[in-house]
Amino acid sequence: MVQVKIKDYSGLMGLRFVIGLCEGFGQGAVFYLSFWYTYPELATRGGIFWGSTSLASAFNGLISYGIQTDLNGKNGWLAWRWIFLIEGVMPIVFGLLLFVFLPSTPEKARFGFSQADKDLAVKRSRRAHNPEDAKLRPQKILPVLLNPIFWLLNLVFGAYHYCNSPITNFIQQIVQARSPFIYVGFIWQV
Repeated sequence: MVQVKIKDYSGLMGLRFVIGLCEGFGQGAVFYLSFWYTYPELATRGGIFWGSTSLASAFNGLISYGIQTDLNGKNGWLAWRWIFLIEGVMPIVFGLLLFVFLPSTPEKARFGFSQADKDLAVKRSRRAHNPEDAKLRPQKILPVLLNPIFWLLNLVFGAYHYCNSPITNFIQQIVQARSPFIYVGFIWQV
């Protein structure tokens, strides 16, 4: 959202760097889910979470198209400023709501859970090998880095982003070109 006021390239790149650091927190979403779900359930929940990025990208393209069509030039702002403003406000509001209402662990759940629900969630979390004293243990990092499954997972994750990123990054250009394949591409992406 702050990008709306950026006036030069160096300011934009500096801000994009900070945004990139914040986007790294999205990678911890599956880790967060591991506090609530057992391992057999986690794969499905993680798949739903990461699969939803394609759906979000599809609607992001439609929102951007609507902004470029209807708001370009309004109040002296080009479409890209409107896109940064509108698509910046939504995650900020959603992030604040999550910060207030989403508990960090089952033990710290405050809203919407009875004591029996909390006890069940804590029991399930313990069954998923989440110790009560959740501390980082550096001696456990090296075995993970030496495990080929870890590297295979990174390869699959990278391949997913390699396939998903072109649609995400170039949907606006496709829509701007008013290609006859716009709607076919949108349906394919969803």
